[in-house]
Order: sequence, then C-alpha cells, then structure tokens
Amino acid sequence: MDIVRRVRLRAEPGVLFRTDRRGRERRYETAGGGLAAVRYFSPVEDEKGKEPLFPERWGTAVFEDAEGRPVLQIPLAQWFPEADRLGTLFLDEAEHLDRSGLSGLVRELGIPLHTEAKSLRDMPSAYQRHRGVYVSLRAVPLFCELLRGVSMLFFIAAFITVMVSDGPSETAYAVASGSLFVVPATLVLSSVVLRRRAPDRVPPGPGLLVRPIPEPSPAVTHRFLTVPFVKVFPDYVVLTDSTGRESWFAREGSAAVSQVTVVSDTEGEKLAVELQGPGEQVRAMLPWRWWFGGTGGERSWKSLVDALGLPVKHRVEEHETDMAHSLGVPLGADMRGRAPLAPKDARSATRSSEGAAARGEWVLLLFAAIFLPGLGPGPDDLVLFLAGVFSALTFLLILIPYATHQLRSRLRLDRPAAAHEPESTA
Repeated sequence: MDIVRRVRLRAEPGVLFRTDRRGRERRYETAGGGLAAVRYFSPVEDEKGKEPLFPERWGTAVFEDAEGRPVLQIPLAQWFPEADRLGTLFLDEAEHLDRSGLSGLVRELGIPLHTEAKSLRDMPSAYQRHRGVYVSLRAVPLFCELLRGVSMLFFIAAFITVMVSDGPSETAYAVASGSLFVVPATLVLSSVVLRRRAPDRVPPGPGLLVRPIPEPSPAVTHRFLTVPFVKVFPDYVVLTDSTGRESWFAREGSAAVSQVTVVSDTEGEKLAVELQGPGEQVRAMLPWRWWFGGTGGERSWKSLVDALGLPVKHRVEEHETDMAHSLGVPLGADMRGRAPLAPKDARSATRSSEGAAARGEWVLLLFAAIFLPGLGPGPDDLVLFLAGVFSALTFLLILIPYATHQLRSRLRLDRPAAAHEPESTA
C-alpha cells in the first residue's frame, strides 16, 4: 500500500524525477548525454495471456541515453492502477501508452518515443542485461525475500542430509527445522513491515471521503461498509475496493481523470459510474446500486461530483453486455471488486497478507510435523529438542495468523450488516 502512496515518476521540461517508497527523489536529465529517447517494447501474444500481475503483460518502456544504452526500464503493468483489472480480450484496445501516462511523460521531457513491434526479450542479451535501473514495484521487502530463499536452500540441503545419512544426523535435523521456521517468520515479518509503512487504512490528509450507501440487501456485509471508500484529494482521487486494494488516479496531467459518466440501461435504471480519462478511457467503475442505491445515496453522489469538479455525462448501455453483473465489460473485475463480496471470496482474496498459510504453504506443516517428536526427549537431547521447538514455532506462525484472519472474517467483517447510512465526510 505504501508503494501506491509514495512511488512516483514525473517530468518537467528536460528532467525526469523518480521518487522511491522512502520519498527519496532522483533526477535524470536529458542534457549532456542523459536521457535521449524512449523505446516501448510491446508484449507478444504469450505475454498478454499471462496472469494479471505479470510485469511484461503491458510491455516495457526503456529510457535510453544518447548512445542507446538502457537507463531505466519500466514495466507498464505496474504503473497504472487498472492494469490487472482489464480483461485479456480488451488489451489491444486499451491505449496503454496514454492510459499509463507514458506518452505525456515523454512529451514533457521533449524526447522521442519509438514503438517496437518485438518484445524486450528478443533484444540482444547485452541490451537486456545492461545495468539500467529496473523500476519494479516490489511489495515484499527484498531482504525478506532473500532470507526466505536462503533458508529454503538450507532446509533442502539439511533435509536431504537427514534422509540419506546412514546414522542419525542431529545437526542436520536441527538445521532443517530451523531453516523451515525462517520461511513463515519472514512472511510474518513482511506483513508487519508493510503495515508499519502504511498504518492508516484511509490515506491521511484533507479531502472528501465517500463510503458506500448500498440498497438494502443480505449481501451487504460489515466489510463492504467499512473497507471500500473514495477519497478526493487536491491532486488525486483514491478508490479502495472491498479487499482494501488502493488505486490512485491523478487529477492533473496527461493521464488525469477528466470526466464522470453515469451509465444507465434502456429503462433508465442507473447501473454504474465510470471515472474516465482522456479519450473517454474508463479508468475505474463504481456499481451504482451498491454505492449510491440506498437512502442518502443521491446526496453522497452529489457530494462526490462537487468534490471532483468534473463534467458529468450520461450514457445508455445498449450493447449485449450485462453491466449489472459486470459481464462483458472491460473493467468487469474492477466493478466486481467494488461490490459486496461473498464471505468465502472475501476471505480468499484478503488472506494473502495474513501469514504463511495464506500463500499455500500448508506443506510447511507437513514437514514441520516430522521434527515435532524432538520435543519428546526434552532438554536432555538438546539438538533434537531445539529442532522440536523450531517445529512448534513454525506451526504457531502459520496457524495463528490463519486462525485470526478466519475468526475476524466469520465473526465480524463478513457477517450481514444492518442497513444504515454512512456519512460522507470532508
């Protein structure tokens, strides 16, 4: 979450500024042999079909110096909020260079933009491996990933030693158990670090805060009434879906949100609100019935329109799409994420930040169970006892976050909520 709040690329005539997650800013100038051109490498067919968060799914922009050497490499899939929400069928018509703001960035720098028909991986290896900065938005701290990888190597080596040894290998036994413990420990540490970096669920600062005011329905849960929001800042409009995923859209610049469209069906029933960028590109969608369909919803809608200060248009949806259920819509996944989720789906989507069990690492429990008998002999056999202690701690680091997440969901967040009218606040 701290990534979308802090990491930025911006341009002034002749200068590109890159801000990292710690707020540190670095300048790249076009003068004196600095940035001279940008080459955009389009994704090939097999890259388009990759999972939504695959970095090269939207192609890669490479900023080059005067000699054609890479200075910065930017995977576009990580640089505009709706990249992982656009369906594969709509990739070719998404106008991602404008949508991501890359075209405007290059125009501001005053350097040429060249579009390549081939993928970056088709370039010579010397070009791909040049020491240019790969501006990837890493969510998990790097030291946690490295520590987890090293511990897995130690575990595999020690476990193989235990299996192939002719006699008991107590040292390898303890090393395997300790290395296994490090894996869930680093995942819990990552979760703690990420929460400390962005402790506020709602970004601080002055601005209008709008919460959903849904029509009465048993599908509405406490999670839906307390997690999603829209907040209008002077420079950004921030939307959060039912899983807590934040999307920041600029209000100024070449890729800014510039228009709001209310979509209705042929009978006049309002279906959705679209936030659109230049060229009427749909950047985000709010299902009307879940955000403004309840008592007081019209007043909340008016407050949002006033805060945005954008022109509002109306469109009748006449195509063979089921917008009410977000089917056949380019940002259908985005629209579904801003509606109430079924409790099981909500737990599945949110547990990824709640510990090791969330990441499909129940297999760790099977390996940890092998070392638990070491607790039996007690401290008399110190090495085996230590292996048993690490095994027990592994169980705790996996099961406690998982149980906490499940109980919080089942007992509070994903229970049906009584109808009420949350207030929009400035």
